[in-house]
Amino acid sequence: MKTVFCPDCLADRKVRYIRKSETFIVRDEAMEIESNVAKCNTCGNEVFDMEADASNLRAAYDKYRVRHGLLTSKQIEAIRKKYGLSLPTKNLPGNFTLNRYGSYGQPVGCFHILRLALLI
Repeated sequence: MKTVFCPDCLADRKVRYIRKSETFIVRDEAMEIESNVAKCNTCGNEVFDMEADASNLRAAYDKYRVRHGLLTSKQIEAIRKKYGLSLPTKNLPGNFTLNRYGSYGQPVGCFHILRLALLI
């Protein structure tokens, strides 16, 4: 079981994870996903867990990407793996790097994703 700091208990506590419907705003669009949320085993309040939050954001961004026909983070990872690229990468032709586009950040415009897709 994972331990995180609980601001209500003012101590590190063991947490359990629940599934909860949450809405994230991605580029002015509401993306509703089933999030993993950490709850303190002692007081029962929700607590912040950076890993769970990053996973939830990635899911919201991927939902946006699917909705708009962009490559998902898993597809970007597969392209990086196929060509032996890692983050950060050396510049690709045209001074294009995968650093910003493969690090699970907010989805970017289709022009840059199109350039990435041409590597397939």
